[in-house]
Amino acid sequence: MKTGIILYCHNEEEKINPYAFTEFLKIEDKYHLCFVNNASSDETLTLLKKIQRENPNQVSIVDIKKKNQNIIAIRAGTRYLGNLPEIINIGFLDIELDKALTKINLLEEIQKLEIQDIDRDNFGRNFLKRSISGIIKSILLFIIIK
Repeated sequence: MKTGIILYCHNEEEKINPYAFTEFLKIEDKYHLCFVNNASSDETLTLLKKIQRENPNQVSIVDIKKKNQNIIAIRAGTRYLGNLPEIINIGFLDIELDKALTKINLLEEIQKLEIQDIDRDNFGRNFLKRSISGIIKSILLFIIIK
């Protein structure tokens, strides 16, 4: 069972360090990173695919071709992770990608504040519960980071 982390990307080529993400995932096998690429016009998608090639079981990419509002892009990542059976928690980091790896463990600490068992038979209800919980955790994380 893993925690899914949504990482929003738009023209982040200069901030993505594929090596750092790959090394992080070698150590931390309890995470599944879902990069949501929101119509980047630089080489962001190429770098994300490089990370995914190195870690195919721990990295997903949701590639949105036409630029959308951030919340719509994040919702797409939430829907994607919600359909993966190994994901038991979903979190979102609203920070620059070059700072993401240092904040993932903080997100884990916030998750420990509210541990819930998820019944996969009631997916609709649990999806809503997890989404609201994720929003609250994101707000808490945002407040803690600031």
